[in-house]
Amino acid sequence: MALRNPGQALGARVIDQGVTAVGAAAIQAIAGSKVGVGEVYLYNNHAAQILYIGKEGVTTANGMPIEAQSYFPFPLPIDRAQDLYVIASGAGTELRWLVVR
Repeated sequence: MALRNPGQALGARVIDQGVTAVGAAAIQAIAGSKVGVGEVYLYNNHAAQILYIGKEGVTTANGMPIEAQSYFPFPLPIDRAQDLYVIASGAGTELRWLVVR
């Protein structure tokens, strides 16, 4: 089974994917307007750093952790992906994301 291109329709659904470089300051996990998102899948692609996800203002003290080289354990059913923020335990951490809407 071949993967579809980002933004290509999957039946009535659309898949987008991307990479976000994360450091010690909270940023939008998925930049841009992704209104109407059904599910968001997140993967921490760093060998040692931990990612923390949450709302705007998330910190390493209050965010939900995603361990190094791990997926968030289930898809996040959210309406506005741009409301999801992320911060890392150190610089150079890569968040890989997939949205299905």
